[in-house]
Amino acid sequence: MSEIGRQREYQIDRWMVSVTRILALSCGKAPHPCGVGKATGFFYEKDGQKYLITNRHVILEESREEGGEELGFYPDSLRIRVHISGGSWENRYITIPLYYDNREPKWLEHPNNSNLPPSDKIDVVAINIDSYVSSSDIITYWSRNYFLPDDEMLGIGQQTLIVGYPMGFYDRIQNFPITKSGTLASPYPIYFERKPFFLIDANLSSGMSGSPVILPTRSLRTLKTRTTAIQTPPFPASLLGIFSGEYSSNGIRLGLNQVWYPTLIEQILSR
Repeated sequence: MSEIGRQREYQIDRWMVSVTRILALSCGKAPHPCGVGKATGFFYEKDGQKYLITNRHVILEESREEGGEELGFYPDSLRIRVHISGGSWENRYITIPLYYDNREPKWLEHPNNSNLPPSDKIDVVAINIDSYVSSSDIITYWSRNYFLPDDEMLGIGQQTLIVGYPMGFYDRIQNFPITKSGTLASPYPIYFERKPFFLIDANLSSGMSGSPVILPTRSLRTLKTRTTAIQTPPFPASLLGIFSGEYSSNGIRLGLNQVWYPTLIEQILSR
């Protein structure tokens, strides 16, 4: 094999398989589902149940502007892709319906959302995927065990990592996401303007909605073997929040991004 075709074998940061590219699908009047949006989601576990976490606007927007026209956004299902083999990086697709047969939504929202207008709703949802994933899937699940301890604060300018799919871009062969960096732009864990999110300064783009924002406490490892595998134990990391999109002030773009606190996930799943 040529040097170009040969690839050295390394261990992979297990958080690279904690996220998935989301393709929102809608049938509408078409005979088959059509892709209507791209985003990011990540996997989460609580009390033995598996969930997909993403933004509310990924699965529902009562009003969104397209081409100067106000349109609703109501996909029917989500398609994700997961690894099923650690050696050859084989993958499989999973289609997750968003509604029951009676059109009741399958996703869970924050209990406060019922009293808030669409523009003020907490932009985080959880979808139970326990019946769609299997033990043969290679998935790393986040949990509350990876939240930053309550007695710890982070300094302004602290580096963060955002793992996702900018503009739907990723390593299509090996199904690995893209990792971008940012810095804290508002104090953590203080609520920004008394709302449960904080701000980061980062160059992010469409398609990363729903990405986990991670605090990397150590990013260097000494390899003991040369076999390809998911790194265990994990690189020490904390789940800081869920990226939701650009944050602007009075329509002015400031290069800032909104990140919801991860404790909202626990509140959603405990309702």
